[in-house]
Amino acid sequence: MNPQTSVRRPNLLVICDDQHSGLCCGFQGHPLARTPHLDALAAAGTNFRTCYSNSPVCVAARAALFTGRFPHEVGAYDNAAPFQGQVPTFAQAARAQGYLCRASGKLDFWTGKDYGFEEDVVFHGHDVSPDITALFRNPLCYREDARLQQGGRIRADDEPWQDRATADRTLRFIRERAAEPGRPWLAYTGWGYPHNPYRASRAMLEQIPLEAVELPHLAPDWCEHEHPVMHLRRFHGRGARQAEPAALRLARACYYAMITEVDALVGDLLRALEETGQRENTIILFTSDHGDMLGEQGLWHKNAPYDPAARVPLVVAGPGIPAGRTVANPVSQVDVCATLLDLVGAPPDSSARGQSLLPLARGDRHDHPPAYMELNTEGLITGVFTLVRDEWKYNYYVDYPPQLFNLRDDPWEQNNRAEDPETAPLREELHRHLLALVNPEQVHEAAFADQARRRHEWYGGKSAPEIVQALVSRLGPEQSQRFAARIVEGRG
Repeated sequence: MNPQTSVRRPNLLVICDDQHSGLCCGFQGHPLARTPHLDALAAAGTNFRTCYSNSPVCVAARAALFTGRFPHEVGAYDNAAPFQGQVPTFAQAARAQGYLCRASGKLDFWTGKDYGFEEDVVFHGHDVSPDITALFRNPLCYREDARLQQGGRIRADDEPWQDRATADRTLRFIRERAAEPGRPWLAYTGWGYPHNPYRASRAMLEQIPLEAVELPHLAPDWCEHEHPVMHLRRFHGRGARQAEPAALRLARACYYAMITEVDALVGDLLRALEETGQRENTIILFTSDHGDMLGEQGLWHKNAPYDPAARVPLVVAGPGIPAGRTVANPVSQVDVCATLLDLVGAPPDSSARGQSLLPLARGDRHDHPPAYMELNTEGLITGVFTLVRDEWKYNYYVDYPPQLFNLRDDPWEQNNRAEDPETAPLREELHRHLLALVNPEQVHEAAFADQARRRHEWYGGKSAPEIVQALVSRLGPEQSQRFAARIVEGRG
């Protein structure tokens, strides 16, 4: 394709931060996660306020975002199985349409593959440092370092901040393209904040009054109603007891302050577009891979089907995108991939799962398939499969009881109505819809088989001391010795 034929097609700036809950943005009504630049972006565009990660864990979520496939369809079950380019990404589709595609920052795939971008210092952390705890799900391991990841602290002024450097590379690209017009571009920038450990700058943290930080929304008897799979997930994260209120408030305040730091980077990119005269012809898409439980349900970080971990921000703004619109329909990140294909003029991917969100944004349609999620990763002794339709969320656990929540009446998901006779028809309908999408038992078994294969490839043939050395940083000495003995004896 001659690039000159596509001069007026929009540029695209795709921003993806890490572990940013869709509940924690100013434009979503959060009082302490201050996001003035994102608020302005939402006002100038469309806010998909109920967007879900297709799997609230880094590697799997990003595989879905970039390919439009469910994670299991590309073998990205967990943070030890990065996507390896088996199917095309939205960047490859854009490149085929004449776009110049540049990526900086966190991608989290497999190093050395073609994902459609010119890569300007990208990070594929889990191919060299996989979350090996995903390979020890039954019997379930615990993460030795999990408690250390739940505290908040101040980032030293001289501490390097990777996201600043990543944003600067994207800024440089934006300015370079202004000096060389004539070809549409797609820039992806991937940031690591607000992922734990929670470490915020002093200046940002001081803007948040700790006494105003809410504690997790836990009923007095919440442990009595905890799902058995999530009870063990809490054990995996060393969450047998809640931290003291002061520590909880500090960790949550640091998380909110980190979000405000992300927002400042967004502001820098938006200003660069304005200063270079490219804002009017650039569509900006902001999202994240998954959220963070922040102590809700007694859980921290990701790997849970509940909204704090599962919902992500999704804002789209630019030419042709309605301003000031909020879409309530549940959507998911496979739809983001389909939307990006639509925006660059690429034909729809008939083998992908998502649907373009542009008709919803423009009000041309008002329905959308239920949002789908799957979890087959660390801390979970079984596969978890979720559908969200309208205000209802259905969590199906292989071999364990399901959950059904009305998110409008019960936003913190504390009243499981799966056994309520009044909801039986709805539960059965949602289960039929789930089975039309996937075979949960089959995916669950495939995930365990894949994790067993990788465990054998990595540790098979090694001596017990060698296995302990490989596992000890995540599992600690005692647990590592037990799993090493099982592997050497052929029992795991």
